[in-house]
Amino acid sequence: MVYITSERPKINIQTLNRLSYYHSFLTDLYETGETHTTATAIAEALGIKEVVVRKDVSLIRTEKGRPNTAFEIQGILSRLEECLGFKNAAEAVMVANAGFARSLISGLNIETTGMKIVAIFDPESQSPSGEVDGVSILPLEKLSDLCTRLHIKVGVICTSDCSAQAICDLMVSSGIKFILNYSHSLISAPQGVYIQNENLSAHLISFLHYVHNTTENM
Repeated sequence: MVYITSERPKINIQTLNRLSYYHSFLTDLYETGETHTTATAIAEALGIKEVVVRKDVSLIRTEKGRPNTAFEIQGILSRLEECLGFKNAAEAVMVANAGFARSLISGLNIETTGMKIVAIFDPESQSPSGEVDGVSILPLEKLSDLCTRLHIKVGVICTSDCSAQAICDLMVSSGIKFILNYSHSLISAPQGVYIQNENLSAHLISFLHYVHNTTENM
């Protein structure tokens, strides 16, 4: 998959993942009072080859860098946030119970990553009400009208496996074109709708499989 930016037309998903790590590292570094750093320091801190860091940073810098020359952290952070979409928040709806929505929104610090949840729909409650971090919880039957009215194109699914496909179908019929799926169910959608599955259990199983196979050979 390739992401498009206004100034750098082709940045692949692997590079974007690294840029997000750079952003976290540089943010922490800046908060300690540091104002400048180098590609060497980033590479050593994150365990990435220095040549890779230099190549990645060159994608987002407007000025040419020089080897062994420190760059301003604040400036790089600003360019990273622009490149990663932090300054152009994508409005989204989330279908989840209030507890999961609260942990996801707070745990991932979603508001700082370029996604703005405009409404939460709780399919497990007969009369949902209240808020999660200032986001209203609404009845599921209001999803279609809200998405149509506000031209929402992004949806987040955090429901049980048995309801995930039905929620996906509802989102698609409501005009959603991009779906982030946190359920354990593999869902499908018509051509033109992008789905990204985030199955934490599958990642854990894959990790433990690697651990077991590796330790057996030690």
